[in-house]
Amino acid sequence: MPDVVFYYDIVCPYAYMASQLIEAAAERCRNGSRVVFRPVLLGALYKATSAPQGKDGSASDVMPASKKAIAAADLALLAVRYNIPLRFNPMHPVRSLNAMRLLAGTKNDAHRRALTHALYRAYWVDEQDISSEATLQRIAQASLGAETPNVQERIGAPESKAALERNTDEALSRGAFGVPSFWVNDRLFWGADRLTFVERALGNANAHPLRLRLPSPSSPKRVTLTVFHDFSSPWSYLGSRVLDRTLAQPTVTGLGVQIVVDWVPILLGALFKEIGTPNVPALAMSEAKRNYYSADLQDWLQYRNASLGGEEVAFAFPSAFPLRTVVPCRVAIAAGKANAAAVTRAIYLAAWTQDKDVGSADVLKQVLDEAGFDGAALILAANDESVKQQLKDNTSRAVAAGACGVPSYQVDTGTGPQQLLWGQDHLNIVADQICGWSVDQPHAPVSKL
Repeated sequence: MPDVVFYYDIVCPYAYMASQLIEAAAERCRNGSRVVFRPVLLGALYKATSAPQGKDGSASDVMPASKKAIAAADLALLAVRYNIPLRFNPMHPVRSLNAMRLLAGTKNDAHRRALTHALYRAYWVDEQDISSEATLQRIAQASLGAETPNVQERIGAPESKAALERNTDEALSRGAFGVPSFWVNDRLFWGADRLTFVERALGNANAHPLRLRLPSPSSPKRVTLTVFHDFSSPWSYLGSRVLDRTLAQPTVTGLGVQIVVDWVPILLGALFKEIGTPNVPALAMSEAKRNYYSADLQDWLQYRNASLGGEEVAFAFPSAFPLRTVVPCRVAIAAGKANAAAVTRAIYLAAWTQDKDVGSADVLKQVLDEAGFDGAALILAANDESVKQQLKDNTSRAVAAGACGVPSYQVDTGTGPQQLLWGQDHLNIVADQICGWSVDQPHAPVSKL
């Protein structure tokens, strides 16, 4: 039976979310899998991986405003969807060194688990100052009762300090750069939103991202789904390849809802420049984070192929990366709404499965011709000033909507656009929104996708 090592720091809200979900995920595997709570010092992970926020900062400190807003909304969405109480501590981030030494020095697994949950609740629900030794003593007393240690002695003990350093070094050696991180079957997973993969690695092949709403007579009859995308992104490619199959699932369109997909090409580099993000974010990441995202992409490709069926989603990283996509994006606009999906598919396949440099006009013409279009005519039309302006307008529209990357999705059921969702890993929430779910509805899990 596989176990999962859960690396965490009390000061991270996403690790708090994971702490509320990881044990249930292990239990669903029905094979005796255990969760090993292993406290680490998040600041030390940041320092060792040269994180831009530094060892004492929060990841959001260095985010542009739009990404910070997306991250905050995403955290709130996670809490609502899983019915997890959350109040953002006004003192955040506080120094968690003492709390983490207390946990690392607690050798009894059951005590460490109980104390972990108590500390998370104190910080992320009750807004307490976990840097205070007096506060830690009260929390420990309430959690452990007669077996409560002297907190001051526990956090000052050399063995507690050594245990926390040892845990953190172990996490680093396994590729961790943040929390929550999970180690299972010699693989690292990062983020509360990757618990589906953790659960599948533990043995539950039926684990899927959470669905909260299925089609019903009260579901919208017509939905517009706006997809902001750029051919330069591998994640945008993956999203484009699985969207049709996702929307075709009976758990999305079982009662015949009409979904109009509005493909909106944008210039990702221009968006990054506007919001203050590196033009090629992967090149600005630490090596550990870059390696993780490479593995994460492969995990998603494998999962999408296994769960959706149909034509295999192939992938080959293009030798011409970073791709020049100004002309391809203009071509997708020039093709018109009726041909947008087919042209978009042809360009994505050429760039991300056939290693074709779609930034080359000659190559792009060939791609379009082979897809049944008049490549020369489309490229000529792409040079029209109105098309150029439309691409600029599309990008401005994405910025105004709060986008910080691609693919980004926005569902409109006729009452106005809902919360912008960033990333193909949010397609389960897109599906819920199409079926009529919104954040103000009660938690009622009904299915998985």
